[in-house]
Amino acid sequence: GINVENDDVGGCSNPIIGVRSFLPRQVATSVQSIKVAGWFEADSDNSCCFNHEPLPNYAIYVPEGGGVVSIGFPTPLVCAPTNYIFGVNGSVVSSSNPFTVSDSSVKSDVRPLKNAIATIEKLNGVSYNLDKSMLRDSMMMGRHCGFLAQQVGRVIPEAVRNMGNLNGTSTKALSYNDIIPWLVEGMKEQQHMIDSLKSTLQNIQSCLNQICSASGNNSQGNNNNTTLPVQDVTLSNANAPLLYQNQPNPFSSNTKINYYLPEGTQGAIIVFYDNYGNQLKEVQLAQTGNATISLNPENLANGVYSYSMIINGKLIDTKRMILQK
Repeated sequence: GINVENDDVGGCSNPIIGVRSFLPRQVATSVQSIKVAGWFEADSDNSCCFNHEPLPNYAIYVPEGGGVVSIGFPTPLVCAPTNYIFGVNGSVVSSSNPFTVSDSSVKSDVRPLKNAIATIEKLNGVSYNLDKSMLRDSMMMGRHCGFLAQQVGRVIPEAVRNMGNLNGTSTKALSYNDIIPWLVEGMKEQQHMIDSLKSTLQNIQSCLNQICSASGNNSQGNNNNTTLPVQDVTLSNANAPLLYQNQPNPFSSNTKINYYLPEGTQGAIIVFYDNYGNQLKEVQLAQTGNATISLNPENLANGVYSYSMIINGKLIDTKRMILQK
């Protein structure tokens, strides 16, 4: 319809303009009207196809490398770094959620997110008012909830970008979508911890049921004057190896495990296991008497773990510990 070419020479302070539509303010009259500086319309019907799919008609089309589309900024951000191709300074309303191309074919170096709960705990949600210089419409007014890009950048740097100069100040932008995967993985880690705790509680409940059942049988047997088998057990802790509960428990960083080995004890070890019974580490106990092991869970995920004292192949005791970073 219209083809405009402009070969003027401009500069950073004198931008070259191809087409400009400007409607001046009307003098106040009794008759007011809506102004439309530009109206672009293309018929939605198109008989052209590509790969058997109909092609759309474009009311506005900016080709690749055709420049940045900027809406609502006080200046076109001339001579400022532009790390985007479409910028809006104001509220955006849509009747549908935006979709982002996320196909695996367009991604490389895909890595899993680790220690999600520890990462989420470092984020600080805040409420705030936008600076008056930023207000462009009524939807931007009032209180908002979110994050500060500078603080998020220290925790999840992938979610923060420098967007250039805004109102004369270097400004950072935050992608809230990049935070969502951390929330998902954090919930999965939390659910794994919950499942581990449920399993531990079920084991404890099973032991309690067995104790209560045995107690009931003994009570019933005594009432019936029934002779039950008796097992003689001698309790002695004067010179027996001991394994104590780690302190603190649950723990988030280092924890200590105290133990006691009688003089002359050889072949003593402490073995650490995960909640599935997989052996993680074996520690030789060379010191007799009262001693302490300091445990650093640097590469361990949150969950329930156990440790056992074994002397010459004989299991002495087992304790459970909970890691909550």
